[in-house]
Amino acid sequence: MIISRVNDLVMLLPVLVGVVAILRYCLYGGRYTVKNMRLNAKRIKKRAILLLAVLAAYAACWSVTWVADFRQNPYCVVSFNYPAASQGLNPNGTKFTVSEMTGDEILGPVIERSGLVGISTEDLRGSLEIRPVRHDEEVSLEQPYINTEYTVQFKKNKDTASVDAEAVLSTYVSVFENWFSNEYSRKTSLLTMDFEGLSEADYLDIGKILDSKASTLQSFMSGCREENSSYQSVKTGESFGSLEKKISNFREVALENYNAFVLENGLSKSPEQYAGKLNYDNQLLNVDYLKNQSYYQIYLEAINMYDRDMASVVLIPTRDETGEFYMSRTKIGVDNFSSQANQAIENLKELSSEIEDNSYAAVQIENSVQSEEAASKAEEMIESLKSQLMSLSEAAIETVTEYDSESYLAVNGPDVLDMVKECGFKCLILTGVLLAAV
Repeated sequence: MIISRVNDLVMLLPVLVGVVAILRYCLYGGRYTVKNMRLNAKRIKKRAILLLAVLAAYAACWSVTWVADFRQNPYCVVSFNYPAASQGLNPNGTKFTVSEMTGDEILGPVIERSGLVGISTEDLRGSLEIRPVRHDEEVSLEQPYINTEYTVQFKKNKDTASVDAEAVLSTYVSVFENWFSNEYSRKTSLLTMDFEGLSEADYLDIGKILDSKASTLQSFMSGCREENSSYQSVKTGESFGSLEKKISNFREVALENYNAFVLENGLSKSPEQYAGKLNYDNQLLNVDYLKNQSYYQIYLEAINMYDRDMASVVLIPTRDETGEFYMSRTKIGVDNFSSQANQAIENLKELSSEIEDNSYAAVQIENSVQSEEAASKAEEMIESLKSQLMSLSEAAIETVTEYDSESYLAVNGPDVLDMVKECGFKCLILTGVLLAAV
């Protein structure tokens, strides 16, 4: 506390000298003639060494008190680097709150790891000051500024006067980084491949199961690529885009080749039972097809019954992305009917395609001789597909883990260069006020 106040006084010294200079000018303004100022300039030249000594003493005093104050009240800057931080969100999409940075789940382990005795989480919380690096007074409603950098400072008080402030702050940063990563990092469990029970499935179902797993993997990589398209893993040498492309090729080439082989040979582990299943599935799909056909007709009738004059009634003022006003037509009932009609058409196309595929597969299976050679070849293809998908999964997990471990937080200590610049600036101010005070 005392050192902090001494440091504050040293920083105020140029201001105090400046005030004295102004008072002196106000009291003895008549003495500041051109002749006297020339005489003072000659005196300054003679006392240049003394002036330099004063400046050196000030710089040394300021540096010593700054270092001493930092050792008692150290600080660092925590930067949140992931894209969602600028929206005030955690990496998993939940809302970010500064109060979490001093939660008991963080301060408890800090106390334990630092070996602090007789200090509670509340005591430690009272010594930690967290403030945004940037303070914006003018924040627009359209484009609000959200802080992504915070200064974390440990300030000793009566409860924490005996602790090693620098060691505690270092422990805090380590604990917070681990906690934040574990709490909000992407869960890579979705990328883990589990083939348990796959051998019990029929050949066509195996293709669907593997495609579903590959689709999940591809969607995950697509989301990561949108977040950072330029990142490349040091360990795997892969980017999110390259992995997405490899998974796409796996689905479009390797899996399609497998499915085509199975269909061509009409392979099934239980031909009669599986063909019956496909025909039963088609009966259910036909019901859905008829439903969507009815929906489509109803929506068309509703659109024709709608009063066409309503389409040109309502215009509302709206802001675009740049904040400029324009007139926009609001959505009305006919727009919803059109959207639902289009959705019904899309559903009809998908259902029709699925029914045709099931019918073709059922015919192939019913007419197949179920060759053992073809079945053995299919088993080999399945093992190859599993191996390829497992390799893609492992590369994806390692790439995502490496990316997340280095991208969420960045912690920086005081900038020595900034400190030197600040000291030099203050020396310039002091020089100016000293010259003015002569």
